[in-house]
Amino acid sequence: MGDLSRDMTSLALPTGARLPAELTREDDLREAFCQIMDAYGFDGYVVMNVPGKETRALSEVVVMTNWSKRFLRAYDSACIMQGSPVIERLRRSTVPFTYDARIDNCSRDDGKTTAATELFEREGLGRGLYIPVHDV
Repeated sequence: MGDLSRDMTSLALPTGARLPAELTREDDLREAFCQIMDAYGFDGYVVMNVPGKETRALSEVVVMTNWSKRFLRAYDSACIMQGSPVIERLRRSTVPFTYDARIDNCSRDDGKTTAATELFEREGLGRGLYIPVHDV
């Protein structure tokens, strides 16, 4: 596997801002994610390891996020990961996709459609973009 980071150039955002070519510290990544969010009108980001089928809590796989600890605790205590159509899609895809909590949670068969939808909407995360980065 080659190290592609040495060949990267700065990324230009629609706002005219440029992300540095080298993001070496966690704080650099957080700042870059915030700039991307601002440029595209996103409200949140999460970097996580794709959870295995046995994973029960989102907080176990989150590496970096601006989602509130309150949200993560509520998500985990409601056991929402188990029947999540978004988590299932993340496990089997490397193609970026959008989600709408109201629409996508309708395909849940665990009886948690309302709880999941309301939790995401209450946090201001009713719609979003997932970019899976893993080998399938």
